[in-house]
Amino acid sequence: MQLARQKHVEELDEEVKFLLQDIRNNSLAIDHLWDLVNTSQAYPEAIEPLRKHLSRNYHIRNKEGIIRALGVKEAGMKEIYALLEQYGKIDNDEINFAIILSIHNILRTHKVKDLIQQTTDDESFMKLLIKNKKLEMMKFKKLFLENIQMVR
Repeated sequence: MQLARQKHVEELDEEVKFLLQDIRNNSLAIDHLWDLVNTSQAYPEAIEPLRKHLSRNYHIRNKEGIIRALGVKEAGMKEIYALLEQYGKIDNDEINFAIILSIHNILRTHKVKDLIQQTTDDESFMKLLIKNKKLEMMKFKKLFLENIQMVR
């Protein structure tokens, strides 16, 4: 069983080897995608490669790792828009929850005024999320789900 688990981890790592290389090229030494998710250290140099790889067709476990790794204060509106674009593309509740959680985490780390300035007048959904960024996560999720059709 342990051998099969190790083989699976190796396959997942192989799948994201180009992402990991992109991150390493930006001077951040990591061995596994989930190293980012499981660290408390800042990694601004990994945000752009993560965003670029977000839309690629990865195994669900790697996709979730990318999504969760983007949910940090170093991310911003570009990452929120990229995450929103991915919402619902994979029929998986854990992935969709990870997207909402990451958006919530990014929003919480920025000032409302700064976020609003990065949106356009016709982005009422984004403005609704920004103005409610301090909601507890499950209330934020409910608000998100009730209003996601604004952008669909």
